[in-house]
Amino acid sequence: MKKILFALIVTASFHWTMAQNSRVQVLEERLNEIEASVPELKGKVDFTLNGAPVRELLRAMAETHKLNINVRDLPDLII
Repeated sequence: MKKILFALIVTASFHWTMAQNSRVQVLEERLNEIEASVPELKGKVDFTLNGAPVRELLRAMAETHKLNINVRDLPDLII
């Protein structure tokens, strides 16, 4: 019984990992397409941030570069 449970967990983990990799790949391809059509996105961003939520960083970058970014409410990640 333990071997079957272990096999199921390993299989589920593998499928979850593959699904995540697929999503990342699709997102990366989409961002590359957008970058090709909007040359301003190729510019470098220089910033320093300490002890602030990631959503505030994204909002500040969007405001500075006149981008429209929708940051949904997630638990604050402090960097």
